[in-house]
Order: sequence, then structure tokens, then C-alpha cells
Amino acid sequence: MMTNFTLNQLTRLLYRETSSEESGMLYELMKYCPNLKKQYDEMKKTKTLLGRRKNKPSNHSVNNILMYSQMKPSHL
Repeated sequence: MMTNFTLNQLTRLLYRETSSEESGMLYELMKYCPNLKKQYDEMKKTKTLLGRRKNKPSNHSVNNILMYSQMKPSHL
């Protein structure tokens, strides 16, 4: 019986949400399916890069927010 593995299953494998049996089957399949292995490797690389990225607002944006928060409403 041939099982179709989906992107969802690779994502679950990447985040360790698969059972040990399903993980073993996916790793075994990757040995024989280079395209699946390539896709999984690209997903791992992307996950690593996203984990490294730190978004930080510019000092200008922070200062604008602080200045705005100090303003008194004109309608009071």
C-alpha cells in the first residue's frame, strides 16, 4: 500500500508532533524520495532562519509612540 505524505505531515514532523512510528516512516521514505527530503530540508532551514530573526522597532518609532502617549487630549 502506497501512502501519500503531505506537507502537513512534514510540518508535524518538523515540530515533533508525529508519533514515533509515523516519524520513522517519513524518515524512511525520505531515503528513497529525494524531492521529499529536499522539501523537508528546506523547511528545516526556513524554521532555523525564522527562529533567528528578531524584530525590533526603530528608535524613531519608539520615540514617536512615547511622545504621543504624553500628549493631553484637546477635547477635555
